[in-house]
Amino acid sequence: MDVELVAETGFNSSPITKGVLLRAAKPAISKANKRGIAKLISQMVFPKDLKYSKENTWVRVDGDKATIGITDFAQSWIGNLLSIDLFEEDSEIEPLGLFGTLETSKVSFELYSPISGTIIKRNSQLAEKITLINKEPYEGGWMIVLSMKDLQDLVILMDVEAYKEYLKNWVGAEGSNE
Repeated sequence: MDVELVAETGFNSSPITKGVLLRAAKPAISKANKRGIAKLISQMVFPKDLKYSKENTWVRVDGDKATIGITDFAQSWIGNLLSIDLFEEDSEIEPLGLFGTLETSKVSFELYSPISGTIIKRNSQLAEKITLINKEPYEGGWMIVLSMKDLQDLVILMDVEAYKEYLKNWVGAEGSNE
Protein backbone atom coordinates (compact mmCIF):
# COMPACT_ATOMS: atom_id res chain seq x y z
CA MET A 1 0.00 0.00 0.00
CA ASP A 2 1.67 3.22 -1.09
CA VAL A 3 0.44 6.22 0.85
CA GLU A 4 2.07 9.43 1.90
CA LEU A 5 2.29 9.69 5.65
CA VAL A 6 1.02 12.70 7.55
CA ALA A 7 2.16 13.60 10.99
CA GLU A 8 1.14 16.35 13.34
CA THR A 9 4.84 16.84 14.06
CA GLY A 10 5.34 18.81 10.84
CA PHE A 11 7.46 16.26 8.97
CA ASN A 12 4.94 16.29 6.15
CA SER A 13 1.76 18.28 5.75
CA SER A 14 -0.14 16.64 2.88
CA PRO A 15 -3.52 15.43 4.13
CA ILE A 16 -4.55 11.78 3.76
CA THR A 17 -7.24 9.73 5.38
CA LYS A 18 -5.61 6.36 5.96
CA GLY A 19 -2.08 5.11 6.46
CA VAL A 20 -0.15 2.03 7.44
CA LEU A 21 1.94 2.69 10.51
CA LEU A 22 5.18 3.90 8.95
CA ARG A 23 5.30 0.90 6.63
CA ALA A 24 4.17 2.86 3.61
CA ALA A 25 6.27 4.43 0.88
CA LYS A 26 8.91 6.77 2.23
CA PRO A 27 7.58 10.35 2.22
CA ALA A 28 9.42 13.20 0.57
CA ILE A 29 11.46 14.83 3.33
CA SER A 30 13.49 18.01 2.87
CA LYS A 31 17.19 18.08 3.79
CA ALA A 32 16.42 20.37 6.73
CA ASN A 33 13.76 17.99 8.00
CA LYS A 34 16.14 15.02 7.52
CA ARG A 35 18.64 16.73 9.81
CA GLY A 36 15.87 17.47 12.31
CA ILE A 37 14.63 13.89 12.23
CA ALA A 38 18.18 12.55 12.64
CA LYS A 39 18.59 14.80 15.70
CA LEU A 40 15.21 13.66 17.03
CA ILE A 41 16.20 10.00 16.62
CA SER A 42 19.49 10.60 18.44
CA GLN A 43 17.58 12.12 21.40
CA MET A 44 14.96 9.39 21.67
CA VAL A 45 14.99 6.60 24.19
CA PHE A 46 15.09 3.07 22.81
CA PRO A 47 15.21 0.45 25.60
CA LYS A 48 17.92 -2.13 24.96
CA ASP A 49 15.86 -5.04 26.30
CA LEU A 50 13.30 -4.73 23.48
CA LYS A 51 13.19 -6.03 19.93
CA TYR A 52 12.07 -3.70 17.13
CA SER A 53 10.31 -4.16 13.79
CA LYS A 54 10.30 -2.29 10.50
CA GLU A 55 6.68 -1.45 11.27
CA ASN A 56 7.96 0.61 14.22
CA THR A 57 6.55 -1.67 16.86
CA TRP A 58 8.51 -3.01 19.81
CA VAL A 59 8.34 -6.41 21.49
CA ARG A 60 9.21 -7.20 25.10
CA VAL A 61 9.62 -10.96 25.58
CA ASP A 62 8.93 -12.68 28.89
CA GLY A 63 9.07 -16.46 28.45
CA ASP A 64 6.38 -17.34 25.89
CA LYS A 65 4.59 -13.99 26.36
CA ALA A 66 5.28 -10.87 24.31
CA THR A 67 4.13 -7.34 25.05
CA ILE A 68 3.77 -5.14 21.96
CA GLY A 69 3.53 -1.38 21.47
CA ILE A 70 4.71 1.33 19.09
CA THR A 71 8.10 2.96 19.36
CA ASP A 72 8.89 6.44 20.57
CA PHE A 73 9.73 7.34 16.96
CA ALA A 74 6.33 6.11 15.74
CA GLN A 75 4.36 7.98 18.39
CA SER A 76 6.27 11.20 17.72
CA TRP A 77 5.76 10.81 13.97
CA ILE A 78 2.03 10.21 14.37
CA GLY A 79 1.47 13.00 16.87
CA ASN A 80 -1.58 13.46 19.09
CA LEU A 81 -3.86 10.46 19.21
CA LEU A 82 -7.64 10.50 19.50
CA SER A 83 -8.47 6.83 19.95
CA ILE A 84 -7.31 3.25 19.63
CA ASP A 85 -9.21 0.14 18.62
CA LEU A 86 -7.52 -3.14 19.54
CA PHE A 87 -8.58 -6.65 18.58
CA GLU A 88 -10.32 -8.67 21.28
CA GLU A 89 -8.59 -11.07 23.63
CA ASP A 90 -8.31 -14.61 22.18
CA SER A 91 -7.82 -13.18 18.67
CA GLU A 92 -5.20 -15.10 16.67
CA ILE A 93 -2.56 -12.90 15.06
CA GLU A 94 -0.13 -13.99 12.33
CA PRO A 95 3.26 -12.33 11.72
CA LEU A 96 2.57 -8.88 10.24
CA GLY A 97 -1.08 -9.42 11.10
CA LEU A 98 -3.33 -6.52 11.96
CA PHE A 99 -4.11 -6.14 15.69
CA GLY A 100 -5.75 -2.71 15.81
CA THR A 101 -5.93 0.87 14.58
CA LEU A 102 -4.89 4.26 15.92
CA GLU A 103 -6.85 7.39 15.07
CA THR A 104 -5.57 10.96 14.88
CA SER A 105 -7.47 14.02 13.73
CA LYS A 106 -5.99 13.54 10.25
CA VAL A 107 -5.41 9.84 9.68
CA SER A 108 -6.11 6.28 10.76
CA PHE A 109 -3.06 4.03 11.24
CA GLU A 110 -3.20 0.25 11.09
CA LEU A 111 -1.19 -1.59 13.76
CA TYR A 112 0.70 -4.74 12.77
CA SER A 113 2.23 -7.34 15.05
CA PRO A 114 5.70 -8.47 14.01
CA ILE A 115 5.08 -11.89 15.60
CA SER A 116 2.33 -14.49 15.75
CA GLY A 117 0.27 -15.50 18.73
CA THR A 118 -2.99 -15.17 20.61
CA ILE A 119 -3.94 -11.91 22.30
CA ILE A 120 -4.19 -12.68 26.00
CA LYS A 121 -4.39 -9.11 27.28
CA ARG A 122 -5.23 -5.65 25.93
CA ASN A 123 -4.21 -2.42 27.60
CA SER A 124 -7.65 -1.27 28.74
CA GLN A 125 -6.20 1.96 30.16
CA LEU A 126 -5.66 3.28 26.64
CA ALA A 127 -9.41 3.75 26.10
CA GLU A 128 -9.43 6.41 28.84
CA LYS A 129 -5.79 7.55 28.66
CA ILE A 130 -4.75 7.42 25.00
CA THR A 131 -1.97 9.90 25.80
CA LEU A 132 -0.06 7.09 27.55
CA ILE A 133 1.09 6.04 24.08
CA ASN A 134 2.67 9.46 23.54
CA LYS A 135 3.95 9.96 27.08
CA GLU A 136 5.08 6.41 27.93
CA PRO A 137 5.39 4.40 24.69
CA TYR A 138 7.45 1.63 26.37
CA GLU A 139 5.66 1.41 29.69
CA GLY A 140 2.06 2.57 30.19
CA GLY A 141 1.51 2.88 26.42
CA TRP A 142 1.88 -0.84 25.64
CA MET A 143 -0.98 -2.18 23.53
CA ILE A 144 -1.32 -5.97 23.65
CA VAL A 145 0.21 -9.07 25.20
CA LEU A 146 0.46 -12.17 23.03
CA SER A 147 0.98 -15.77 23.95
CA MET A 148 3.60 -16.38 21.28
CA LYS A 149 2.91 -19.03 18.68
CA ASP A 150 6.44 -19.40 17.29
CA LEU A 151 9.61 -18.13 18.97
CA GLN A 152 11.28 -18.15 15.52
CA ASP A 153 9.23 -15.03 14.70
CA LEU A 154 11.68 -13.12 16.92
CA VAL A 155 14.71 -13.73 14.67
CA ILE A 156 13.62 -11.09 12.12
CA LEU A 157 13.38 -8.37 14.77
CA MET A 158 16.13 -5.82 15.32
CA ASP A 159 18.10 -4.94 18.41
CA VAL A 160 18.28 -1.27 19.44
CA GLU A 161 21.37 -0.37 17.37
CA ALA A 162 20.02 -2.02 14.21
CA TYR A 163 16.68 -0.23 14.70
CA LYS A 164 18.35 3.18 15.06
CA GLU A 165 20.33 2.52 11.87
CA TYR A 166 17.14 1.41 10.12
CA LEU A 167 15.42 4.69 11.09
CA LYS A 168 18.32 6.80 9.86
CA ASN A 169 18.31 4.94 6.54
CA TRP A 170 14.52 5.14 6.28
CA VAL A 171 14.53 8.91 6.44
CA GLY A 172 17.74 9.19 4.45
CA ALA A 173 19.47 10.83 7.38
CA GLU A 174 22.82 9.18 6.92
CA GLY A 175 25.75 11.07 8.36
CA SER A 176 23.90 12.22 11.46
CA ASN A 177 26.24 12.50 14.39
CA GLU A 178 25.03 10.34 17.19
